[in-house]
Amino acid sequence: MSSSVSDRMARLQEYVNQEARKMGTFSEEEGGKKKKNKNQAGPSEEAETDKNTSNIKDKTKLKKLQQEIEADNKEIKKLSTLLNLNAKSRKKMVPLLGDDFGSLIEDIEGGHMQHLNKYKHADVEASDSEDDLEKDMAMALGQTNEGNIVKREEEESQSVGGKYVPPALRKLMALNTDEKKKEQLAGMKKTLKGLLNRLAESNLGGIANQIEGMYSKFSRNDMSEVFTSLLLESLVGPTLTPERLVQEHAMLVAVLSANIGEEVGAHILNEFVLKWSDQSEDLDSEKGLESKELDNLLQFIANLYNFRVMDATLVYGILEKLAEKFGEKEVELILLVLRDVGFTLRKDDPLALKSLITKIQSKAAEAEAQSEDSTSFTRIRFMLEVVQAIRNNNMAKVPNYDPTHVEHLKKVLKGFVRKGTQNAPLKVTLEDLLKARECGRWWIVGSAWSGSMIDGKTEERQQDLNTAKGLETEFSEKFKERAAKLQLSRPPRINILYIVTEGSEDYLDAFQKLSQLSLPPTQERELFSVILLCAQKGKEYNAFFAYLSNRMCKFDRKYKRLIQFALWDKFKELEDLKQREIANLAKFLSHLIGEDAVNLSILKTISFMEVEGQTVSFLRQLLISLLLHPAGADTVDKIFSQLSLSPKLRLLRQSLRIFIFKFLSSKKQSDDPNHQLLSRRIEMATEILNKGGGALL
Repeated sequence: MSSSVSDRMARLQEYVNQEARKMGTFSEEEGGKKKKNKNQAGPSEEAETDKNTSNIKDKTKLKKLQQEIEADNKEIKKLSTLLNLNAKSRKKMVPLLGDDFGSLIEDIEGGHMQHLNKYKHADVEASDSEDDLEKDMAMALGQTNEGNIVKREEEESQSVGGKYVPPALRKLMALNTDEKKKEQLAGMKKTLKGLLNRLAESNLGGIANQIEGMYSKFSRNDMSEVFTSLLLESLVGPTLTPERLVQEHAMLVAVLSANIGEEVGAHILNEFVLKWSDQSEDLDSEKGLESKELDNLLQFIANLYNFRVMDATLVYGILEKLAEKFGEKEVELILLVLRDVGFTLRKDDPLALKSLITKIQSKAAEAEAQSEDSTSFTRIRFMLEVVQAIRNNNMAKVPNYDPTHVEHLKKVLKGFVRKGTQNAPLKVTLEDLLKARECGRWWIVGSAWSGSMIDGKTEERQQDLNTAKGLETEFSEKFKERAAKLQLSRPPRINILYIVTEGSEDYLDAFQKLSQLSLPPTQERELFSVILLCAQKGKEYNAFFAYLSNRMCKFDRKYKRLIQFALWDKFKELEDLKQREIANLAKFLSHLIGEDAVNLSILKTISFMEVEGQTVSFLRQLLISLLLHPAGADTVDKIFSQLSLSPKLRLLRQSLRIFIFKFLSSKKQSDDPNHQLLSRRIEMATEILNKGGGALL
């Protein structure tokens, strides 16, 4: 725009007003003439035609001018939106007039964003924005002007947390939507059955992606139950299922378990083991030898072990249970499992295999002494030959053994597993799976578990473990109530909560006890979920949790990744937090960034163009705490310099500069030394961020 928009608008408005006055004058004269000449001869027809034509032209011209004005208004709104760097901040704008506005538009259209500082006076913040800055700065320093933390109105009206609904009550409430649920489950089953019917090695990746999408769309529990029932229908029948079909289905479960979560494979494995156990107890000697359902169940479980859904502990437990009975059907099942995974078992745990072989040989000797007919011992003798071949690692002596297809599928499996996922095998015993209905599934995150219900040995072992870890066997009622309010009443969350709140002397003692928990990889994220929740819920900020998290991050690099994931999840909930929780969380993160446990790049998941409300308050308090870090200017320089090292963080650097320019730069002149120090540190941080590239402000 070469000319000033305001001048153009003024000229257009003046012209419109003149035309409107002319139109009004013409209407009055015409009306007067009609009244005056009612009983007289009117003007000539030519004069009337000229006037009507002139009137139509004036109206058309006026309409075009009004359209031009509306177009200019829309253009001005777009430009004002561009200038107002955050539309959701709801800050009052004072428009620029004259040539300043025109030259500013020219700079924006030409891409010269560095001249924006020239027009900084145009964005005049309202008094309430200045008050917000004062409050956030006071909170970052520890208190408000009155010396107390500011409470939001919502905090006074709302309770500490929502009412906890037990799982049993949730199921009861879900019965109200029974018909819709049945329709949904029927559609889900139909879709899954169609996918499983088309399953092959060539399309396994596509089918796995479709099932993964269904897991994100529907309830995981419903999906796992329907998926397990369809697998049982497809693979477990009275006749022996083809080996390749079983391997492809087991491979599909391994892919889903790696990409979605271990609970998928754990649920399917548990149901297959329970099904095998139930059928083993109800085994009829006559029908049992003819039916191949037990063979199919164990064949699928063995292939799950081949694809590392679980480790060797469960397979050894099944083989030992079969060796105890050592009947004709048990011998057949032992031979089936050893032929499928015998050499893999030898590689994973040779000592356990040696113990199993000794037990099988002793049972075989007893069976040979008791047998009257030598023909009945033929099957046992054949099994002993296979066992001896596995012991000597001689694959050639095992009949019909060809591991090439399984090894090929293992290589294909690596291509289907998403990068960055941990495909750690489940470390569960047969006893854990068989008692899952009574005691729960401790290996699945969020499931209840009661170890005292298994047997006396397990209870004693659990008591010894608790004593070694510094945990009490029974928690106090007051502690249980507090854990229930925070929805942390189940292991391992309640154990972590006890350690970080009551069960440790200092943060070093808490760190040692948390390390002794030896949580599986799937439950390690619970550590920082509980720590962050405790840090934010405190009535006053408690630096204990920040020191504990810093110690964990310095000890092992994996804790840096875990706390990063926990903080990213917490950033999504900022708008639902109270002002006190925002202040505690900002101080917690500023401590970790100041101690170099994490760096400012953790903010890259926040969309700075859409921040509002509590997110603005959190970022403002965090940046004020970092800029006013007590360690001095060198620490501030180090904190912000880390962002200039990576070209991938260019967008974050530019967003931080805009945020500081918009929300931290105060126009009030203050004698407070903290305000003066903050202004100097803002200039220093802006210079550091400018070195990394991007538009200058």
